[in-house]
Amino acid sequence: MGKVIIIGILMTIAICMIFLLTATAVKASDVILDIKDMKMDYIAVEGFEMLERGEVTISGIGGKYEYTSKYFAYGWIIDADNRELVWTMQGDCDDEDQMSDYLIECEGSIRLAPGRYEAYYFSGSPNYYFSSGYDIDIDDLGEVISLIGDIFSKDSKKRDTKFEKEDLEELMFTITTDADFRTYTPEFHETENAIVSINQPEANEFIKQGFTLERELDLRVYAIGEYSDSYEVFVDGAWIINASTREKVWTMDKWNTSRAGGATKNRSIRDIIALPPGNYIAYYATDDSHDADEWNSPPPADPLNYGMVLSVVNEGDKRFVSNYDDMHNEVEITRLVRVRDDSFEKAGFTLKEDAKIHIFALGERSYSDDELVDYGWITDMETMDRVWQMDGDNTGYAGGAAKNCQFDGVVELKAGNYMLYYRTDDSHAYGDWNTAAPFDKRSWGISIFGVGNDFSEDDFELVDQFQPGGKVLVDLTGLGNYEEISRSFMIEKNTRVRVMALGEGKSRVMYDYGWIENKRTGEVVWEMTYRKTRHAGGASKNRFAVANLTLEKGEYTAFFLTDDSHSLERFNASPPDEPERWGLIVTLK
Repeated sequence: MGKVIIIGILMTIAICMIFLLTATAVKASDVILDIKDMKMDYIAVEGFEMLERGEVTISGIGGKYEYTSKYFAYGWIIDADNRELVWTMQGDCDDEDQMSDYLIECEGSIRLAPGRYEAYYFSGSPNYYFSSGYDIDIDDLGEVISLIGDIFSKDSKKRDTKFEKEDLEELMFTITTDADFRTYTPEFHETENAIVSINQPEANEFIKQGFTLERELDLRVYAIGEYSDSYEVFVDGAWIINASTREKVWTMDKWNTSRAGGATKNRSIRDIIALPPGNYIAYYATDDSHDADEWNSPPPADPLNYGMVLSVVNEGDKRFVSNYDDMHNEVEITRLVRVRDDSFEKAGFTLKEDAKIHIFALGERSYSDDELVDYGWITDMETMDRVWQMDGDNTGYAGGAAKNCQFDGVVELKAGNYMLYYRTDDSHAYGDWNTAAPFDKRSWGISIFGVGNDFSEDDFELVDQFQPGGKVLVDLTGLGNYEEISRSFMIEKNTRVRVMALGEGKSRVMYDYGWIENKRTGEVVWEMTYRKTRHAGGASKNRFAVANLTLEKGEYTAFFLTDDSHSLERFNASPPDEPERWGLIVTLK
């Protein structure tokens, strides 16, 4: 009997050991995260840290239209430290099952090393396919016909609404593991060695941060933006300029960036650049859509770092970097900004010494060619020559619509009197954009600044209107229609004079024009012919002539004649740059 009891006890112990061992071997996997209850156009994020190497299992239900290879609602995992994608429903599912027109079930697994990870889920809608250029995967003519019918069906909008109401609650993303882990809440952390950090900018942002390098340094750049295939430019993107020369020293472009996950337009760059000592400005600008506040298509794999981070490669090098404020290192001379449609604005200034001038100007290209229809320029008021002008060759992309252009550079001007001008046509200007505005829309127009530590407010003077240089002998300006006016003047000895005339001419014929006669002989000593004129700004028929003459001693008469239209009284086309000078003036040289 005792032996039977002992045997029973031993069997009981053995059964218990087997149960305990079996329970350990089949230990239920712990849920790392379980993302459900999605909102439309919503991105969820949760963090977890693997305390040991282990297998994780992913189960998800995402959104994928049956004819495409891309998801519009899906989950993914990135390495929280290096920000690299480690797993995504877009291609890493071990098993996929299309549940309906819009829903697909995904099962997958991956072995993860110890470290921190971030899991995301984006709940987009089916219309992202056609706005994002997703690839369509079809096998036969029947599917082609079905797809075309779906696209143009009157019920397509109803089906999207049906997805929002019925299918949205089916979306889910679950991750489990047998390994030890802990969870945390992910958030953006500025890089410890960062010298520029522009994180998650909102729509229509134009952000700049300046920095000074005391010595040449290697800098690490990490930037994510949005590339437009239509415009072939970044509509959300970063660049760096040399603050002294205004030259771009680095910029995001299609060739130095790579796919950033999500929609094809998401692109990123990780690179190391070397910059010499100097002052620099880093920029980041966005358009009116697809940003951290509201993604209009699947976001990049690392949405928390949308923007730009610039950091020193070597930690000790940060002591060679300081802040640089562009506004406090340049002296503003004058600005013609926030210029609206059908405007013509000008501002005069006198430079007392030769100077370097920083010009920042925004304008609009003509769609037909490289000519500008909104643009600025500077005229030397002594010679009436344009010393600088915006054109298709010296301007670059300004953000927004492809026709937005900008000049950001330094020019050298001699001491003298100058007039700054800005002209717009009848559309696409500040306050009334007919397509996407430029990044820095509040600066639409032209601004000029004095460059260099030696330049101060004492080196220039603002002037409302310049009088012609030298003593005025005859002034026949400010004329209207049907004018036929003359004035006589005396020359006491052989004298150099300057004649300036502004009138109307086209097809090589002058209609408003002037001339000078020797009063004694009746000889015409100077005449405003079309061949002697140049374009005077505005309409092409606005013509300007300037001449330096030597007049012998004697009496002379200056004449000016206007026809029945297009004069200071009322211009029937775009006026010239200096409309109040319509007519003729003679001064001592």
